[in-house]
Amino acid sequence: MKLGEALYGNFTLSADPGLVSRMYAPETMARLAAQPLVVAYEEILSDAQHVVDRIATHMGVAMPVPIDRTLITLSVQRDEQSVEWRERFLAEAGDEFRRLADR
Repeated sequence: MKLGEALYGNFTLSADPGLVSRMYAPETMARLAAQPLVVAYEEILSDAQHVVDRIATHMGVAMPVPIDRTLITLSVQRDEQSVEWRERFLAEAGDEFRRLADR
């Protein structure tokens, strides 16, 4: 493998398939006194500044927190390799993540 070369890895999920479910279980969140902020990808696309403001407020960061749009580059990150990895993950994960197959 070369430096910077992408490598497929399903190490965490294959080692403990229930890990993700437990990480976000209500009892785990309560024990950690976590107050998660849910942000949808589509919200970021439609109004990134609003999302950044929500995150800053949630974290107690002083406002304003303007986005420097000169630092943002947008490009499609999926390619044939990511499609292959997705198919491999779904094949290896079995039914636990089958709901993702239609996305």
